[in-house]
Amino acid sequence: MTSSSSTALPTFFTPPTVNIHELTKDNFTTWKAQVIPYFIGLDLFGYLDGTIPKPHITLSSIDATNATSSSPIPAYTHWICQDALILSAIMSTLTEPIVAQIKPHMMCLASTGKDLCLTMQSSCFSSSFSTLHSS
Repeated sequence: MTSSSSTALPTFFTPPTVNIHELTKDNFTTWKAQVIPYFIGLDLFGYLDGTIPKPHITLSSIDATNATSSSPIPAYTHWICQDALILSAIMSTLTEPIVAQIKPHMMCLASTGKDLCLTMQSSCFSSSFSTLHSS
């Protein structure tokens, strides 16, 4: 007679989908109240307020013969990937009129999450967006 043994299958946790209201010219306070805790909870808000700065792309070193060499810094690639996801997440919460308003400014900048926040602060929500970085 064969005995069957039960094997526990791994449990996968799927986080709930976050439903952030799209930003319009009229709902900044509601949008901000959803976006800030979301990025703080993911430990990513520092990318937006500048406390997690973009690292240098390479590290230069001088060896015993005074030859200089450069090596890539893994933290740079990680930072670029994280920031791209943040930028994408924020852009997905903007309405078309808001995107149209900030797009010309973003084309001139190295598009990062922080750049997007600064652009929105200076061009769209100058009176209320500045409080994003002080929260």
